[in-house]
Amino acid sequence: MLLGLSAMAAGKIVFVDTAGGANFQEFFNTWVIPEANRLLPFEVEYVLSKGPEVVERLKAQSPGGGDMHVILFKADGFVAALEDEVALEVLVGNSLIPNAEKIPAEALALVLGRSTEQKGLQFWREQFSFIYNKKFVPNPPTSFIEFYDRKEEWRGHIGIIETDAGSIGGRAFMYDLLRAFGVDWSIPFDELQGSAAWVEATDKVREMAPYFYQPAASGGAALFEQFLKEDVWITEYVIDFTLWSRDRDRVPDTVAASYASEGNDGGDTLIAIPSYIPSEDMEEAVELVNFLLSDYVQLNLFVNMWEYPGTDIWDIVPSQIWDSVPRMEDLNRNPVENSAGFTWVTEHGMELLR
Repeated sequence: MLLGLSAMAAGKIVFVDTAGGANFQEFFNTWVIPEANRLLPFEVEYVLSKGPEVVERLKAQSPGGGDMHVILFKADGFVAALEDEVALEVLVGNSLIPNAEKIPAEALALVLGRSTEQKGLQFWREQFSFIYNKKFVPNPPTSFIEFYDRKEEWRGHIGIIETDAGSIGGRAFMYDLLRAFGVDWSIPFDELQGSAAWVEATDKVREMAPYFYQPAASGGAALFEQFLKEDVWITEYVIDFTLWSRDRDRVPDTVAASYASEGNDGGDTLIAIPSYIPSEDMEEAVELVNFLLSDYVQLNLFVNMWEYPGTDIWDIVPSQIWDSVPRMEDLNRNPVENSAGFTWVTEHGMELLR
């Protein structure tokens, strides 16, 4: 929870992380924030929280009374802030954030299929793939349809994170399954729910229920523990946390990744600045955002965290990095485009597996 922020000394910029898991909490605590405090002419305080909690606090603030200066949002948390009409600064086109010019134009314009209102800047690009243990899955599926057809091979050993967990992993997996089974997420969700394609796709997910490992994992760390115990052999999950955990012996060294021909989910994590912070703090908040989008931070994000950067810095990426991850242009990346459908999956996805 956010506690005591109003009592913090003036001149201290508070960076609130609602998006990072254990890997990124370590990254921010041990490298990003120390480097910001070394290189920037003001102090940066790192605070962990959750998207819904932050949105509620922002809604309750008044002009000049904000005590959260820069916020890192998951895509759905950022959309929730927009839909709740939270006062956020327009950042696209701000001359004091020149590093934002390296963010792809589409990411500046859209998030979860809706306008960013130019108030959010992409910080990293999360990418999912099939994650599997080669010891038990020597020949991984090449598509979600093949995954479905071969489910008997992995009965009781398919992993999933609870769709309403803090981790986005479970809902992304479910969203990708429904897409592969025929759901057209470009259709408005109210119309989609009444379609034959929706019925057929959700029925296929229900058919898979006995093949999933129970209980579903509560988060990424719990999922990896299931891999370590060899209870789970295959799932869909993010590349970055998986490779980061592999490097720290938190998943078996036989764990590998591959891609689905229909495409795997890819999401964005965004930076925002609340409008109600004190005017004297605004310039420093903007400077912190520009620092976070600098080549220095973005390259470190990719090389050490295995997370695709928010800015296009491909010309400075060391060639050896491509030995572990595919080039961004080679990925078949499916951004989440139906925020109402994604919310439904978050809230009701696990009902399909009961």
